[in-house]
Amino acid sequence: DTSITGRPCEGTGQGVAVFAPRSVAVFPEQPHGSPRNSWPVTVRSVRAEGGGVLVTGHHEDLGSITAEVTHAAASDLGLGMDQRVWFTVKAQEGDLFRT
Repeated sequence: DTSITGRPCEGTGQGVAVFAPRSVAVFPEQPHGSPRNSWPVTVRSVRAEGGGVLVTGHHEDLGSITAEVTHAAASDLGLGMDQRVWFTVKAQEGDLFRT
């Protein structure tokens, strides 16, 4: 776990969102349904680590984002280099800090 110090964001302004890779879901297409933060990414690496698979995607504006999925999910999605997928995080899964 990473410890972040800062003041939670309130209102408008710039900030940073912090969330664990296990909070990031991976979809082959843009998901619909409950409110989510979603970003199209290009897969840059897929590697098994511990009991899961770490998938690092690149977003043009946000840079690198890492998701942790199960081996079964990685296989079902057929994850590979340069694949375009959607990373999503439910709003309650992250913390916002003012920069």
